[in-house]
Amino acid sequence: MHRPLAAEAYVAKKGDIPTATAEFLTRCQNLEIKAPRDAASFVERWGQRWVEDGSIEGHGSNSGRKRMLSSDDGQLVVGYLKKGRADADGGVYGSIRELRQECPEVDEMLQARGASDSTVERAVHYECPEMVYGDLVVKPKYTCKQLNDRYSTAAGHLETFTTSFRVGQRVIWIDAKTMPMHVNSKKGWFIPSEKDTFETTLPTNLKQPLVLKYYIAVNYLLGALELVFYTGTTGMPADRNPGAPYKTKKGKKARGVTSMEVNDIMKLFKEKAEEPGNMAHLRRGEHWLYSWDNDKIHKGADMSKMGIKPEHRFDLPELSSDMHKTVEHVHGWLDHHMQLWLQKQNRKELTIDACKQQLQHLFYNVLKKESIQRDVESLVETYEAIVLAGGGHVTSQFR
Repeated sequence: MHRPLAAEAYVAKKGDIPTATAEFLTRCQNLEIKAPRDAASFVERWGQRWVEDGSIEGHGSNSGRKRMLSSDDGQLVVGYLKKGRADADGGVYGSIRELRQECPEVDEMLQARGASDSTVERAVHYECPEMVYGDLVVKPKYTCKQLNDRYSTAAGHLETFTTSFRVGQRVIWIDAKTMPMHVNSKKGWFIPSEKDTFETTLPTNLKQPLVLKYYIAVNYLLGALELVFYTGTTGMPADRNPGAPYKTKKGKKARGVTSMEVNDIMKLFKEKAEEPGNMAHLRRGEHWLYSWDNDKIHKGADMSKMGIKPEHRFDLPELSSDMHKTVEHVHGWLDHHMQLWLQKQNRKELTIDACKQQLQHLFYNVLKKESIQRDVESLVETYEAIVLAGGGHVTSQFR
């Protein structure tokens, strides 16, 4: 990043080091990157290098020294890293040291070059800038059946969406979430050596009294359709309605949501969707489609009793939150904004009613329908990526 800026500044100021250095520092500031300590020497060295031979190549810490690893050496290492481990579990190499331990031919070459792990890392960054070392998203390995289901479902939805995107506009995306009312994250500017703590009067662990449990339904045409709190939310026991308490299949008082309650929630969603104002968005002969995940509580519910027939279901395979990202992203958005709100609250004054009201306000009044529409529109790319992956996991840009 620094070398192109130095070369551009040098050329722009026609080799005048003071003005080129000032231009270089301005560009670094605009990009919010730290400039080298001796900026003038840096600009002169790399500016002249660019003018003389049109090159600013070299590793970040080499300052023009001969590279210890050739391009072929670096590409060899990159090839192994891209291929990944060859053991039964497969996966990526956890470090350069692990690569050297498991690939004698690579370690032999690196030892012959006298290359340390840090030298290899620089070579990897140089030969393959898009490759990074960091935390991976951990997900369960799909079975053959799950892969086939994901592939066939994605292929079917892709054909449907490309033939008539109107189908995607009619899907009502439904999902549940548990949201404890505690502060679990905080971003901000700080100096680590002086202070790296954010103090809150709210609980910082899961063992606390206030929690929201809710279902939401969203749609391309309607935006935020409905939010429903269910059993397990603070102040909402299963027998809150003495005349019709929610019970388990064994007849005991429920501690959480039951298939009976899910039926009631789905019925409420359907009734809301079929209100005259909402039905006005449909064309003659059209009906709403419904998408929900494969949680066991949903499998136990009898949706047909609620008027949701099999042909009204928009298929979603197991372990496929990427195909359900429209509503998953809404959960993430709500969680983020609830965190911002919670950071400003005092525990002694916080009530469950205030938490409910804030979540409802965010869902009904702040959430933009356009964000839901963008996610639905991007599903075409997600379906394509899943098909290309043979039903396997896709990268974050498609989730």
